[in-house]
Amino acid sequence: MKLQTLEYITDLYENYAELHLIRFDNRNLSVLSSSVSKLISSLGEQKNLTFWPILISALKRFRFELATTPLPFTSPVLLSDELRASLNEALESSVQFPEYIDHLKLINDLINDLPDEEHPFMKWLKSEYSDGEKEGASAICLPNTKNLYAVEQFIEQNNLLPDVNYEIVNPRQLKKYIFYDRITFCGSVHLFSENQYTDYEYVWRSPRAKKLCFLSFSWIKEEFNPGPAFDVSPNRLPLNIYTETIPEKPDVEKKVENQPQPATAFEDLNFSPLSFLDSGLNKSSRDYHSGIADCECSAVLLDDGSFLYKDIDSYSHIVRFDPETEVDKIPNKDLKQGMPLIVRTEGSDDSISAVADMLFGNRAASVRKMQDDWKICFRRKVFSFEYLADVQKELIRLGSKIANEINIRNWIRNETIKPKDFEEFKAIMKFSGIPEKTEVYWNNAKQIFTMHIRAGKEISNLLRSQITKTDMNDFARYGKIEVNLPSISGKLSVIHIEAVSPEKYTVRAGLADKLQYN
Repeated sequence: MKLQTLEYITDLYENYAELHLIRFDNRNLSVLSSSVSKLISSLGEQKNLTFWPILISALKRFRFELATTPLPFTSPVLLSDELRASLNEALESSVQFPEYIDHLKLINDLINDLPDEEHPFMKWLKSEYSDGEKEGASAICLPNTKNLYAVEQFIEQNNLLPDVNYEIVNPRQLKKYIFYDRITFCGSVHLFSENQYTDYEYVWRSPRAKKLCFLSFSWIKEEFNPGPAFDVSPNRLPLNIYTETIPEKPDVEKKVENQPQPATAFEDLNFSPLSFLDSGLNKSSRDYHSGIADCECSAVLLDDGSFLYKDIDSYSHIVRFDPETEVDKIPNKDLKQGMPLIVRTEGSDDSISAVADMLFGNRAASVRKMQDDWKICFRRKVFSFEYLADVQKELIRLGSKIANEINIRNWIRNETIKPKDFEEFKAIMKFSGIPEKTEVYWNNAKQIFTMHIRAGKEISNLLRSQITKTDMNDFARYGKIEVNLPSISGKLSVIHIEAVSPEKYTVRAGLADKLQYN
């Protein structure tokens, strides 16, 4: 990495950077990818049933990581136990889905026949970083951070790039005022364009090196619009573009009888992590009226490969590191890619509740029980109605000014401690049949609310005291920091948001905010 001079940057933009589109022929991967596409296409609506959503999600992620991660094809980082288990379950379904068994056997055979050898990207990197290329600073950029550490360790442990001055980075790091002599991107330039789920197009529109190399496969459709970002004259994209296709070795191309043929057309693959989600979930719509215990959620994917469903009418806690480390509470509808989200990665309850209970000390159990008591009474009464509209009318009759479907759903949930206004709380207590306990429950809820504010400040202080400069550098690269909280079991993590789904999903309230893994 270099902090370059103004003269260097001026020269870079006046004399153009080189953009090399390097595509590898690979028969085995082409056949595997097209076979996965054909299976998904042939399933039709059945892809949302039984085991299919989990298997399809695993196959899509495997295909994506094969095309973007320079590890051996059979590495357990890529070829996970979960994928093998899902495939085995599907293969045992010959009675239930006999028409798909041939598809599944072919995919299973293709996966089992993948060679246990270096990835083509890694072979290319080793040959490129020869003695003549060791001079200067280089970066190897992966399109996401999930496998960044594994790639870094694989290269170091096997001494694959000896004496090379290189860093492995993610696209967000290339927003900074840093420059290299060359940057190699593992993945097609399409992955780094504005028509994908990211805003990573700046990596080539505003290049941070004089030579940019994008590694991809010849069977993946490439959509690349190198025109100027703005229709302003004079304006030119500071790039000279070169293309190269690297063929396979002749012995690999040798045809075998009855072996399926590779795709004859380019595959237009959706490599967005959002496409790896369980396709069996219901997408919500304005005309859809979900059950009282359901909520409308966005899917929030995190840099470590996990994801959560976030209720769009609720809130989350994020960390702001500039100018000072602070914890902010923001509406879930405002969550965006790149935000550092606070997540409880081990243990029950959310992070703020866990710290608040620590601050309550011995009183935590009794305070929480009192809160649960009125919530249970309220839910029981709400669930006795067939329609939320009738609940709304009754609450308004009892004095509520803001009762509506969204607020009623929020008041049911544990995450909502209390309404802001005491008169609203009085209406809820009357509705729940416990008006005589209004004052007691209100004062208890106020204590919880105050302690949650203190918990947010406590986490801010802990983050400031524990996060070092090294931690921040690692966070920029790997997208995750784990924080030790004294007296609390489990783990608290700060993880970058990789993507937020534009689609909304109808999810049972109990599944919202639960950390899951694709």
